[in-house]
Amino acid sequence: IGPMLVGMDKPVHVLQRGDEVKDIVNLAGIAVVDAQE
Repeated sequence: IGPMLVGMDKPVHVLQRGDEVKDIVNLAGIAVVDAQE
């Protein structure tokens, strides 16, 4: 599990340096689902 940010009004997604393309694509998918809620 990556970094956790708490206390934010909106969802926050964090990419770490060195993440692979599949990690970025997965995070983009999660961001889309979060945006629809």
